[in-house]
Amino acid sequence: MRLKDILLSAFSGILLTLAFPKFNLEIIAWVALIPWLWAIRNKSLLQAVYLGLVAGLVFFTGLLYWITSCSRNTAICRARSAFSY
Repeated sequence: MRLKDILLSAFSGILLTLAFPKFNLEIIAWVALIPWLWAIRNKSLLQAVYLGLVAGLVFFTGLLYWITSCSRNTAICRARSAFSY
């Protein structure tokens, strides 16, 4: 497995992240897996799983901003409703 394959997998994760609402580039979702598919061609199953893990971790890391914003908004809404009674 070469560095190029790892970078293609990471790029695929970045493209998937860009398809989410903060960036509003939904059309990218249709082609986001192409770099990953190119990276796993002619690879063993174990190497393909590893490259998929790389793409998934990059994708998940790019989406972590949702957790903080949702947690903050939920806490504010719950605090308002608790004091409104």
